[in-house]
Amino acid sequence: MGVLSPVADSLLIPDTHIGRATVSRVAVAHHVQTMGARGIACMNSRDRYLLGFRRDLLTAAVRGVDRFLFVYGDKPTAGGRAHQ
Repeated sequence: MGVLSPVADSLLIPDTHIGRATVSRVAVAHHVQTMGARGIACMNSRDRYLLGFRRDLLTAAVRGVDRFLFVYGDKPTAGGRAHQ
């Protein structure tokens, strides 16, 4: 893990907030694990759908990522939250 190994054994991989496609936080968490640290994938449900969550969780299971921080963002200013 390089220079951070003396002070950290886990790294939080944040979800994107810029509204465009980026590398999956699950893939980055897996890469962090290959470097010897625990990767914690942050999952934001604000702009996501159930099928996307299932896909990410299946990918995580295949890659051995088992730590997550689930967040859902601020309360919408118009409308309400979707419920399943």
